[in-house]
Amino acid sequence: ACSETVGVGAADGPERSDSRSNSRSETVESIYDDALENLVRQFARPLDCLRELVQNSIDAGSPRVEVRLGWPPPTASQSPNEPQPESVHRRSHPLDPMRCGVLSITVEDFGSGMDEHIIDEELTQLFASSKAGDFSKIGRFGIGFTSVFAIAPELIHLRTGRHGEGWELVFHPDRSFDKIRIDRPIKGTRIVLFKRLSASEHTRWVRDIRSSLRFWCEHCAIPV
Repeated sequence: ACSETVGVGAADGPERSDSRSNSRSETVESIYDDALENLVRQFARPLDCLRELVQNSIDAGSPRVEVRLGWPPPTASQSPNEPQPESVHRRSHPLDPMRCGVLSITVEDFGSGMDEHIIDEELTQLFASSKAGDFSKIGRFGIGFTSVFAIAPELIHLRTGRHGEGWELVFHPDRSFDKIRIDRPIKGTRIVLFKRLSASEHTRWVRDIRSSLRFWCEHCAIPV
């Protein structure tokens, strides 16, 4: 009887174990999701993320920080008042407040940059790799970097390098990311945030971005 019981246990055990393991994994994932969401929400003003990115650049020893804004211009053949095919209508047209475009916010520095160890152990510890799907401890860069999600970007593109390495990371809205090695050395770090906006929203965002940078960076020791 004992042998039969063990036999049944051996057949059913892994399934029950997998179920418990999956349940624990989902619980842990939920806890990390909640913790990350709370960290993102701690930034009362979403554009304070620019302060965090500039501070990271200063900490990296950059002699200056460049902040650039991009917005798709209208093509020469388009007019905001003329009818457009559906495929064109879906594209941005900055002169038409009813149409959406994608604002790009680039923060670039020329500091020490990051190698794979820093990326894995300090920058992305709050995020789940889209390949590995793992969660881990909080890194010293990770907390500040979470602020970029306060603006609910469509995509975040990061390029960085150190010690002859070059890396690209693409962060998705669900905060997963892809990490790709570049076959050439990169110096410094460039982060581009992509945010979909209407043309009228774009005008307000540009004003608020400039206001935020003036407020936080007025007394920076390096040019911004």
